[in-house]
Amino acid sequence: MQKNMFFPKSLNLTAIEKSILNQLRYFGWAKISWDHLFDEIPFDSLLFQSIKNDFKPLIKARNNLFSIDCPSEAQYYISSRDIYSTMPSGNLLQLAFMPSISRIVISYLANSFLYDAEYWLHFKSNSTVKTSAQLWHRDPEAKKMLKIFLLMHDVDSSQGPTEIISHSHKTSPNKVLSKFQSSKIHISNLDIDKLKNKTELSFEFMTGTTGTIIFLDTSAIHRGGFCENDRLVSYMCFLPKSLFCEHKYPSWIRL
Repeated sequence: MQKNMFFPKSLNLTAIEKSILNQLRYFGWAKISWDHLFDEIPFDSLLFQSIKNDFKPLIKARNNLFSIDCPSEAQYYISSRDIYSTMPSGNLLQLAFMPSISRIVISYLANSFLYDAEYWLHFKSNSTVKTSAQLWHRDPEAKKMLKIFLLMHDVDSSQGPTEIISHSHKTSPNKVLSKFQSSKIHISNLDIDKLKNKTELSFEFMTGTTGTIIFLDTSAIHRGGFCENDRLVSYMCFLPKSLFCEHKYPSWIRL
């Protein structure tokens, strides 16, 4: 079973998939609508609706959280892992292994495996201080990785979308950004200002309409934002095969 978790090294890409891959390699991110990526499954398909229905327990949990008492100051999201077992939704796994997704993952990471797949509901926090993933950082798992997000509704600046510095992923052709590394887990605003003096920085917000699919190499410098309104996102994370070991693969793969 474990061998089947790895993708083959290469497949023929469509023109759209090549465009996404080129954007990923150059910018560290890419966006595309569901309809443009999946010719075989329309946007109003049963799969998308099934994924949408999977969010109902999260919405209920969020409502219960606020009806009992306000959440802790630091809390700003609920994930499906908080509610279900570690096994991801079968609907989300079906999306993760769609041919178009697989071809992009294979071409970007070569041999890889699905490390994580969750649903996230972000909501307004009582805190005015950014914390955890809301601070500038690089994900530390690998030099090259790929996270894919499916927006379940229109997302604008009021939903605290992820913000990324283009060209800052570790395999970027921009050497000033790709080589930069903070001595701490989080990157300070002072460090960002110093980078501005060395190279031009382009800040991009991962907003989009319902059904937008976002590809991010989160070795890039990025951060989450503050939510004024709820944000529902389906999330998948792919890592290089070299990290597939007892300490790096999730329990659900062992099932």
